Amino acid sequence: MRYFSVDTLSFNDKNGKTYAVKDIRSMTVLSTGVVVELEEGMQIDELISRPGYYGNDSEGLSYLVVDHNAEKLAENNFDLSKLKTLKIPILSEI
Repeated sequence: MRYFSVDTLSFNDKNGKTYAVKDIRSMTVLSTGVVVELEEGMQIDELISRPGYYGNDSEGLSYLVVDHNAEKLAENNFDLSKLKTLKIPILSEI
């Protein structure tokens, strides 16, 4: 019953398979503030909580970095170790 009133969005993937999804959140389009080279084993929440990026206790904002790099992450099967750089969006635009 929880999602009864939520519209269902249907879409086809590149192989023609149809999916139905409920409760989709739109991505916020932000400008890139800085491009960061990734060190081996680095995690997104660890990166953005550093001084000079989003600062202490900002791990909850990691979804912004994931959204901002969604295409690159999807192309690499969401394997962060395959990426050399990440774009960090400007937080003040939210």
